[in-house]
Amino acid sequence: MWSGYRNPYTDPIALNAERLLLRTVVGALKDHPAIGMWNLGNEPDLFARPPNAEAGRAWVRKMVSVIRESGSPRPITCGLHTDSLLQENGLRVDHVFAETEAAVMHAYPMYSSVARHPLDPDYVPFTCALTSALCGKPTLMQEFGGCTAPPGQPSFVWEWTGALVWCFADYVPELWDRPPCSESRHERFFGLVRSDGSLKPQAKVLQKFAATKPTVKPAAKKVSLPISADDYYRDPEGHLRQLYQQFVAQ
Repeated sequence: MWSGYRNPYTDPIALNAERLLLRTVVGALKDHPAIGMWNLGNEPDLFARPPNAEAGRAWVRKMVSVIRESGSPRPITCGLHTDSLLQENGLRVDHVFAETEAAVMHAYPMYSSVARHPLDPDYVPFTCALTSALCGKPTLMQEFGGCTAPPGQPSFVWEWTGALVWCFADYVPELWDRPPCSESRHERFFGLVRSDGSLKPQAKVLQKFAATKPTVKPAAKKVSLPISADDYYRDPEGHLRQLYQQFVAQ
């Protein structure tokens, strides 16, 4: 356990609550046209970890089964982030995405000691490519970007920096004294849209990009994994650093 949370992978009460949540939500929304995919969790290792990789995979399999038994044909994924590439945290990408239809990744160069700088443009596509190499499936970059400066303040370098993509809107000031905004000040300004509804410059960039009607194209760069996934996870950070150097040099 990392905190006061019940371990969602092993605790019977937590597991029963998860099954109830999935049956209730999926049962109610399984036919809604706005549902494109089910996500088993947002970086779930941040709250607690499975005791080992086998337990992590078994948990994913159980939750996928509950969704299917609830009658939804939509694809299922789990919102893993780069910790699942950098260490053995019980949620290996090859194990988790073997149990789901879709592979996703969350990557922020500003949080990474591997990235060359906070706005390293190669880090996000690299983590996509590495995830695909490990799990054998195309990978959706589900979460990336950075926070903007507060209103009226010029750009500056903090522990976090950048202004790309994630998420829809900033929090209104009335919520700044409540979690998570009270502790994580950068969370207040992750939006593409300001709290007053106006668009930030990066939102307009996305509008222009969407107007080009972009299509999916083959990846410009790929990661060729010279070892098995089991070998990779014996020294994940070491292998990742070496593979990133090779990726950037392509």
